[in-house]
Order: sequence, then C-alpha cells, then structure tokens
Amino acid sequence: MSETNIEVSLPLDDDGFLSRECPYCKMRFKVNKDDFEGEKLPGEIFCPYCGQSAAKDEFWTTEQIKYFQDMSMFKVVAPELDEFENSLKGLNTNFGLLGLKINIDREETNMPVAPEEIEDMNFHKQICCNIVIKVDKTWAKGFHCTICGKKDG
Repeated sequence: MSETNIEVSLPLDDDGFLSRECPYCKMRFKVNKDDFEGEKLPGEIFCPYCGQSAAKDEFWTTEQIKYFQDMSMFKVVAPELDEFENSLKGLNTNFGLLGLKINIDREETNMPVAPEEIEDMNFHKQICCNIVIKVDKTWAKGFHCTICGKKDG
C-alpha cells in the first residue's frame, strides 16, 4: 500500500493563534502557531482547563478533523475514484441479449472550506514556562500550563 501526503493549511486568528480542543474535557484554547510548530511545545501537552495530557496532535478541534477528512477525500480519494470510473468505462459493452453497463453514482466532491478562527478568547501568560495561550473568557478556575501541567491559581 502506498502512502500519500497532502499539505493542508489551517487559518489562524488575527494574533497568529491556532485553536486546540482537549480530547478529554472538549474545552477549547489557542496556542501560538510558532510555539505549536516549533520546539516550545513538546510532543505531549496539557489541557489548560482539566490538566489532562496527551500528544499535541490529539488536540485537533472537531472542525479541524472534519476539514482534514474532507481534504483527503477531495485531494486523494475523489481523483482515485474518477480514475477508477474512467478505467471501467471501456467495459461497458453490449453482447446482443446480454450487456454489461457499469455506472458509479456518487456525489460531486467540492473543495473543502477551512474552519474559521473565532476571536472569542483572552490571552493568558503561563509564567512557569513563559508561554502565552488564549483561553475561554468565562473560565475562572485557574489554568494548567500547557507545557508542564502546573496549575496557577
């Protein structure tokens, strides 16, 4: 089986932050794109709300995952199905009383639209590891550091 890699870009908010969603509590926060892609955030991070840790690639939002799936369908699966359908067209024949007609019925695949970044969060500086994230405006129970997990307040 061959592997196909596709490049997918996600929009950032006006400050260059990317939405994340905790796989446990489902709360959202945002990290700076440069911190997320760089060395500042380790492979495993902590949710600022519930403090649970997981691989940073497990913190995709529901909308981001759907976008990745839709882009895979658009860039990989749909072209393969088109090629397969075209290869079968030559098999459509009529043998007198017997005939063979192959028709693949599927929906048109349109270019997916990336999820929008909503400007609805406050900045929060995590002093212990010197990182700034964005958090829910209504949360008042203190935050765990996304790098070390230490709770502040």
